[in-house]
Amino acid sequence: MKYKLLAASILATMSTSALSATYQLTELGALEGAKYSYVTDVSESGHIIGIANGLYNLPVDIEHIDFSLSLIQNAYTNEVNAFELSDKEITFTLEDIEKNNAVATNADAHSFMIRFLANVSANYQFQKLSSLTAIKYDSGAAVEQTLFDINSPDYPGVTRSVTNFYNAVAEDGTTVGW
Repeated sequence: MKYKLLAASILATMSTSALSATYQLTELGALEGAKYSYVTDVSESGHIIGIANGLYNLPVDIEHIDFSLSLIQNAYTNEVNAFELSDKEITFTLEDIEKNNAVATNADAHSFMIRFLANVSANYQFQKLSSLTAIKYDSGAAVEQTLFDINSPDYPGVTRSVTNFYNAVAEDGTTVGW
C-alpha cells in the first residue's frame, strides 16, 4: 500500500509538470542614458513596449532665463542653505550658470537648474522638461520612440519638453500612447 501511494504521487507530479506551460526568459536591455526602464505592455506575438524614466543630462537652455528674477534668486538661496546644512560648500553661483555655462560643466549646477525648472513647470515663461520617454524593445534592446517631441533648434537632440508614453501594443505591433 505504501509503495502504491508513492508511485501514485510520483505519477501525479510528473503528469502535472508535463502539462505545465513552459516559458522562455529573455533579459531586456535598458535605455542607454536613463536610470530606469519599465515594460508597460507585451503583445501575444512578442511586441514589447515600455517607458524609460530618469534621463541623464537633460538639456537646459539658459538663454531665456532672467537670473535677476526673485524666483530664481530665492531658489538659489534655498540651495545654498541646503548645502550649508549638509556641511558642503556650494560649487557654483547664478553668475556661473548665466555667464560661464556652469550647467554644462558642473553637475551641482545642472541638478539645481533641473530641480528649479521642475518646480516652476506651471510657469510658461520657463523651459519645460520631461525625463520620461517611450521605448520599444527590438531584439531585447530598448529603442527610444520620440512620439511628439521635436528636434531642438538650440542644441543637439530633441527638446525633452513633452512626455512620451506608450500604453498598449496590439498583436500586429500597433502601439497606443500619449
